[in-house]
Amino acid sequence: MVNPIMKTSAIRLLLFVSFLTVALSASAQLGLNQWDDGYFYDASGKKVSGQIVVSPSGRGPQNSEGFILYRKDKGEEKETLTASMIRSFVAGKDSFTVAHAPRSQAWAGRSIDFVKVLVDEPMKLYAATGGGGGMSPGISPSFGIGGGSFGSGVGGGLGINLGGGRGGKGKNAYFYGDNPYSLTELKRENFIPVMTEIMAAEPEIVDKIKNKKYRYGNMDQLILDFYKLKEAPPKS
Repeated sequence: MVNPIMKTSAIRLLLFVSFLTVALSASAQLGLNQWDDGYFYDASGKKVSGQIVVSPSGRGPQNSEGFILYRKDKGEEKETLTASMIRSFVAGKDSFTVAHAPRSQAWAGRSIDFVKVLVDEPMKLYAATGGGGGMSPGISPSFGIGGGSFGSGVGGGLGINLGGGRGGKGKNAYFYGDNPYSLTELKRENFIPVMTEIMAAEPEIVDKIKNKKYRYGNMDQLILDFYKLKEAPPKS
């Protein structure tokens, strides 16, 4: 006859293992500690290639700074890189740069954190969502745009937000500026004048913004259409 106490303990252990399995599976689906091929530029401007976790779980070494994880290759020792240690980085098809905190209630990040580059024009558009490692700018899936440059010359792989945050919580917050050190929050009230300036290179898009065919709430579609036009061959 099975001891009731032992049977209860076995059931509890089974439930715990099942819960742990589900939790780990959920974490994997959310992309927590997901390694992407990429590279970063350190504080001196040196390019370092390897693999990066955009939005790592847990706390970083500096409470006032966002951070990422880096390793040279799978199985190699990982390093924690804070925002003050690097200038910018690329992970997968997504580009990120270091930004100073703007005076905005929408900024849930640290004093120095990372933002995702959405539009790389003279007036730039950035995005981030609140998360554990700071603003948690990694958002997937993404629409790769190819080339581009910003900050210290990081090129390649501009990405567009097309879904939920990777390890982040809350809605996207958008910021604009000619550089990431003087950001201003994009709001519904200033959406039309700001976005027409940012997307001035595409008159067709500008007209649709002015006619309110694009609004703050469908930012993803707006950016996607903007880059589709930029990548389209010239009309004959």
